[in-house]
Amino acid sequence: MSLQSKRVTALRQRIRQLKERESAERNRARKWLYWASRWTLMLAHEFIRDDVKIRAESLAFLMIFSLLPLIAGGFFIFTVFSQIDMVQDALQLGVERFLSTIPEEHRGFVMEYVLHFKDSYLQSMQKKSGSLGIFALLVLVWIGLSAFSNIDKTLNHIWLADRARPFGENLRNFLVTAVVAPFLLICGLSLPLVLQRIEATRLVLKTFPVLLALLNLVIAPALVLGTLYVLYRYVPVRRVRWKSALAGALFATVLLNLSNYAIQMYFKFGTHSAYGKAAAVPILGFWIYVLWTVVILGAEVSYLVQHQRDVLASAETDPAVRDGEALLVVLAELFSAFERAEGSVDFDRLLNQTRVDSYRLHEVLDFLNRERIACEAAEDPSSPEGRYVIARDPAGLDLGEILRRYFGTARRPADHPAAVAWEVSTKTWLETFAGKTVVDLPHEGRRRPRRST
Repeated sequence: MSLQSKRVTALRQRIRQLKERESAERNRARKWLYWASRWTLMLAHEFIRDDVKIRAESLAFLMIFSLLPLIAGGFFIFTVFSQIDMVQDALQLGVERFLSTIPEEHRGFVMEYVLHFKDSYLQSMQKKSGSLGIFALLVLVWIGLSAFSNIDKTLNHIWLADRARPFGENLRNFLVTAVVAPFLLICGLSLPLVLQRIEATRLVLKTFPVLLALLNLVIAPALVLGTLYVLYRYVPVRRVRWKSALAGALFATVLLNLSNYAIQMYFKFGTHSAYGKAAAVPILGFWIYVLWTVVILGAEVSYLVQHQRDVLASAETDPAVRDGEALLVVLAELFSAFERAEGSVDFDRLLNQTRVDSYRLHEVLDFLNRERIACEAAEDPSSPEGRYVIARDPAGLDLGEILRRYFGTARRPADHPAAVAWEVSTKTWLETFAGKTVVDLPHEGRRRPRRST
């Protein structure tokens, strides 16, 4: 069993235990502690299962790789407003806020480079009649569409979407986002400057300067919150409730601000770079990676708010009939290898014979291992998922008893008439294996009984 599967399985069992303790606890403080611990483990479960680390690294690499085209294309979009001093001030304020996490000694270097790039770009735009901007815009569209497509795939993977969004719909959504997002960004960042130039509001802001500070403090988180809410609500090809999307957006916004402060403290007290200005590149890359990690975790929270019952149910799921079939096939294959003196059986062979997914097969093998019916053989480099052997005398392994223990694990009493009927039929089916052992199972190499005509 892979390390990832083992960690996911262990987390599921721990989540189930915490839920039971939370339900039984009467003390509010301890109940809240169990709730917080359970949610932390649920988020860790989704983090491992959905490979959040790898997905965040992929998005961060794409963003770093396309940093210059993004800057050039962004300035091309804002060129329309380049003659408005208030908009230029808003853009400069936005750049300063974006780079506020970077250490001060590197921030000045990056700011100087970006602003110098902006001035050179605008001058080039005026001399070349926009040809450079059009090229940069085309590159920006391609890079932006790639990033948007990756985000779309990531969110739909988290929400277990059963279909992919068509390319045309992706392109339409991206173009709408590319037009609306800069407009909202300009409006949001320009709002304090606009209020300072209106006579009535300027007097109020001068009388109460705390309002201006509060406004500057609230605008950036509000823009982030609104952007993430739209992202979590409308990108997945699923019906996402507004409460779930808002919860994920709030979580990501708060965590993003906390991450910014934590990174600032780390850069201020925890690092003493000997690389000078060159350290700005890896520092910026690390911050972008943290940014995407937080964004994906916010999507995980929105999913858990709406589907936490699925995670709790998966912590202890009753085996399906298809799993019982896989159990019998595994026992037959292990006995066949034992009878032929072939030794252990490769996981891939069992996977092909059972025709179930690898996770369900691991669940079957774990049950056999716990019951000491089968065990994993010594590690083989040629079999990364492991090899398995039968651990007891096949003639002494009663199939009826094995199946009863397998299907009797954590079963809840039926309360619906249809469920009761299903339970009775299941017991009747299990009784057909009473008195039979693993030796009685048909397998490869043994003549199967002919069907009566």
